[in-house]
Amino acid sequence: KIPINFILQLILKPPPFSSFRLSNMFGVASRRLIRSSALRASSLSRRNHFHSTAISIPRCNKEVTMGIMSMISRSQRRMMSTSAVVDDLVSILNREIESEAEANNDVMPEELAELKATIESDWRVVEQLDGSMTVKLFHKETGVGRAKISVELFCQEREDEDVGGDDDEEDFSDELAAGVRFDAIVTKAGRALVFNCYSVGTEARVEGVKIKSVDGLDSKDDTDIYEGPILEELEEDLQKALQQFVVCECGLDDNFVAFLSMYADYREQAEYMNWLKNVRSFVQ
Repeated sequence: KIPINFILQLILKPPPFSSFRLSNMFGVASRRLIRSSALRASSLSRRNHFHSTAISIPRCNKEVTMGIMSMISRSQRRMMSTSAVVDDLVSILNREIESEAEANNDVMPEELAELKATIESDWRVVEQLDGSMTVKLFHKETGVGRAKISVELFCQEREDEDVGGDDDEEDFSDELAAGVRFDAIVTKAGRALVFNCYSVGTEARVEGVKIKSVDGLDSKDDTDIYEGPILEELEEDLQKALQQFVVCECGLDDNFVAFLSMYADYREQAEYMNWLKNVRSFVQ
């Protein structure tokens, strides 16, 4: 049993540590309150952050999605447009190829084949069928002083104006739509006399004369080579003498010049057909 006096003493005069415990109890409660408030604030902040992020993400995805869809749409339109352009080009190419084939423009005309057979009795014709528009012809007989004679025909270098022969010449006017350019070359002793010529009807005319070394005949760089005088500025008798030399020494008669003009036209038509087919093959 506890004495009554002891109980009264505890009530009237509590021990010193009770105030400490009381204050400590209040301190713990305060700290718990502060911690609870902090946790609630943190939780609220996280919820607000998550909420704002959840709102912005769909907006960002929508913009990216729209951009991608726009790029795909442009790409599809471009592909469709390109496909239509290619189909249209191929259709036109097919039309042109059929038109050329119906006209037999890639087949050597009978008149030209006969003339070619006549020419080949004196000349060897070297045809380069690799797309080259230069044809070389070599005379089978040598000229004065055992000189070798050859001709280089540039099939795509045509004269602009229509040309025709004289009335007393053999009539090739239907076939000779335009003149051609060619070089008549006489080589001897390591040097070459080069006549730059063009055709008027069935006549070969000289427009320039120069001397080159045989080794330099195939060179494309003639910038350091004297091109010779301007032929029209020479004395008239000298011009005529050079003209006669080309015709007589090189054998450039009417039949030969007519063959050059007709053959150049045929080769240009044949290569045009090949060009159409190559373009179609490339774009398909």
